[in-house]
Amino acid sequence: MAELRPTLTTEPQPGLIIEETANISRLMCCAGPYFALERWKIATAYEYAFNGTRIFSNLGDPLHIEAAGESYTLGRAETLLLPAALANIRLQGTGELLVGYLPNMQRDVVEPLSRQGYDQQTIERMGDILGKKR
Repeated sequence: MAELRPTLTTEPQPGLIIEETANISRLMCCAGPYFALERWKIATAYEYAFNGTRIFSNLGDPLHIEAAGESYTLGRAETLLLPAALANIRLQGTGELLVGYLPNMQRDVVEPLSRQGYDQQTIERMGDILGKKR
């Protein structure tokens, strides 16, 4: 109860889109110092380099994942934990994924959203971006 903050309120928001290439659209759903969640729409193949562990949950058609010389098919409603040691993967197919991870807020959230033209106030509505207690 010591951490109860009855004044804490959130505003519903639709997320912020990060268009990387014609092959993928990333929707940043929420972000904070302990967790970030994105929804990806993949049109074809996509090369993804990452730092840190990722959790992929497939929302649609099966997707093929290639990493470290191995290939895996992630079916609908399946979840896969990608260890940080992989560092990069290749996704093939069309579909949608939920991607969860422990973010570096500046590198993984603020910089990509700023490059897309979002202002600081809009980015801060994503969640506890700067470690502020609301």
